[in-house]
Amino acid sequence: MIIDQASYDSYKSMDHNLIVNILETSVSVYNVSAPTPRQIDRVRFKNPSVACFTPSNQLLGVRDTSGRILVYDLKKQEIIVKQKQVKAEEGSDLYFLDENTLFFSDWAGKVYIFSIFPPTLKTIYDFKDRHMNVSSLVKTQDNQWILFGYVGDGYNNSIKTEIYLLNLDNGTLKKELLQRFSQDIYTLSYSEDSNHNIYFTAEEEDKIYFFNILNKSIKIFTTLDMEEDLGSAIRLVLSPFSPHLAVVFDPEVRIYHLKTKEVFFTFKGKSLMNLQFLTNNRIWIGSESKIYILDLPV
Repeated sequence: MIIDQASYDSYKSMDHNLIVNILETSVSVYNVSAPTPRQIDRVRFKNPSVACFTPSNQLLGVRDTSGRILVYDLKKQEIIVKQKQVKAEEGSDLYFLDENTLFFSDWAGKVYIFSIFPPTLKTIYDFKDRHMNVSSLVKTQDNQWILFGYVGDGYNNSIKTEIYLLNLDNGTLKKELLQRFSQDIYTLSYSEDSNHNIYFTAEEEDKIYFFNILNKSIKIFTTLDMEEDLGSAIRLVLSPFSPHLAVVFDPEVRIYHLKTKEVFFTFKGKSLMNLQFLTNNRIWIGSESKIYILDLPV
């Protein structure tokens, strides 16, 4: 199945029933609970970048490339919050902690919570003492957070990335340094597998690494054949249904089995951008011009 719509990025609801699709001047919302995805809403918002749903799927949160926040009520089909001025820089993915509170970080090294009723932005931590820019936040299975931050040039030439465990307690953030890494991290899986591994790519583009949260170690998952001219990995996506890791390159998608590390599915296309696992054997692949809904081999 092919949907004639661009997909620069996509984000799925916690119950796997909805996907928000990122376009240039809007976001579209799809119901993917049935075999055929169906667009149920579309919200105009210039240059959207990241998005998320509340646990109930009633509210949709979106940030644009400049850092502005929009909150949209899907049931009432109305905008609840739309920032006119930028209060925070662009940064990490966006998460709802509950039905009223967004959690995110920005490239300047600040971590925020944003309350919707009334709209209030609060800085809960600033990593400026580490000369660090916060690039990514990953939610763990234990409702904690793993933060990956870029350490600025001149602070420590042998360290490019610091990895922290974050805990939120009544709006107060507690942090623990877990690991340091000598390379910039480029792409993350934004979730962990059943063994508490988060997958990522870094400066050495021919390798896919994983960071184990429990033993705080970094190891190589697989080495890519760079003669195939795949370019850098654009997205890494873990399946919530099965032990599989999808790697999205511009011209190709590869899905690996986590135990054997073998590729069991490939898809070749053009300007591929993102991927979502809809079920254990069905995927969504977004590109600059189309969305592909494909069945995986059983």
